[in-house]
Amino acid sequence: MIKIINVSHHYQAQPTFRDFSVSVQPGEFVYVVGPSGAGKSTFIKLLYGEELVSSGELSVANYDLTRLAVAERASFHQQIGVVFQDFRLLERYTVNENLAYPLEVIGMPEEQILTRVTKLLDYVGLSGKGQDFPVELSGGEQQRVAIARALVTEPILLIADELTGNLDPKNSHMILELLQKINVSGTTVLMATHDYPLIEQFPQRVLTIKSGQLVADSEGGHFGLKTNEAVSMVQRIKDDRSLS
Repeated sequence: MIKIINVSHHYQAQPTFRDFSVSVQPGEFVYVVGPSGAGKSTFIKLLYGEELVSSGELSVANYDLTRLAVAERASFHQQIGVVFQDFRLLERYTVNENLAYPLEVIGMPEEQILTRVTKLLDYVGLSGKGQDFPVELSGGEQQRVAIARALVTEPILLIADELTGNLDPKNSHMILELLQKINVSGTTVLMATHDYPLIEQFPQRVLTIKSGQLVADSEGGHFGLKTNEAVSMVQRIKDDRSLS
């Protein structure tokens, strides 16, 4: 699903990643963690093509992102669903219209769009909210709409960037339950997060990034670091979350 070999990335001549290598298999659920400034956001942007590698090999969903042709970009983005902390919903559109828009862009017939949107709203627990505007929804509801929108093209990979950063613990828990449900259905999920308590509640594989390097790759919601390093890393993540 994701294959990264010796990737380096520079921003304004400064290195953000150096010889970074990791792979993610289809069907995995993976957290990406690390202190602020570690490179998590850059990592996410590399995966969906907003940033380009400076050197090395990067493939996502069987697309080589170091050689992705302009003609391939639309089909690549249909395979990748991306959800952000700030929702990025179209405020002047209803929930139905927000979900329908990506399908209209790819030319799906109106009847099929309505069927898929209706099923997705039920899937994320928002049946009956289709005619509401984003401003009429709670933060947790808006995040679920954003997740539903990311799923409308039936992607094989869902990338979540700090989804729970603006949510209270109850809504954060609901969002993680939804992501687990999506993963069980067969979609690969990769989530960048500062929310260590959620990792403890929903343990999965954890990639820990520090200063643009992969410092740990572990299973079961653990950081995979030596004890003193782990305590320090966890405390930094909790401090970052309290300041956000």
